[in-house]
Amino acid sequence: MKVINKKSATAKAGVALDFAVAPMAIKRLREEINIYVRSVGVDDLMFAVLFYRLADRLVMHPHFIPECLELGNVVRSLVPDTCFQELKEATSREIGTLATGPFGNPAQPFERLVVSLERNAPKWIPNAIWDHRNTLLGYELWRLWDFVFHEICDQHAAIDCEEHSNVALALIALNPFDRLAGRMFYEVRM
Repeated sequence: MKVINKKSATAKAGVALDFAVAPMAIKRLREEINIYVRSVGVDDLMFAVLFYRLADRLVMHPHFIPECLELGNVVRSLVPDTCFQELKEATSREIGTLATGPFGNPAQPFERLVVSLERNAPKWIPNAIWDHRNTLLGYELWRLWDFVFHEICDQHAAIDCEEHSNVALALIALNPFDRLAGRMFYEVRM
């Protein structure tokens, strides 16, 4: 504790953001995800199949325990306690994964490639699991994730502005694509 108190105000603000504000935001995000999924009427197994990459393997396991795929457990796996900590030091790949979040890159693809033995040309067909309700669910959950991600980025940027960081100033007004592309451009230039 004595070491932290001797640091600058911006260092203290960074610690507060990483270990107090971000975990609170994550907890609130999980609560909102649970409320929204329940209100839309998507059951636990469908939610897990859509967004949790291990769901298919767990369901097929001979000793499958249904409680593993309960909504709360899956949401905790998708949105871990530490997902926004140390965001400032993240690489462009880590930033890209965080910006997309678990709902921007779901476990189930939106389209499937079908190769027909009768015809030479493969074609993409829509994945039936992504009906109107599930597509809306994925989109709204991604928007919720992006809102929280943007807020955490804004707070990091505000803290960095105290140190006159040009990169942090640039992050404040960017959309998700520009945040990722800009970060990658910055890393290439360095």
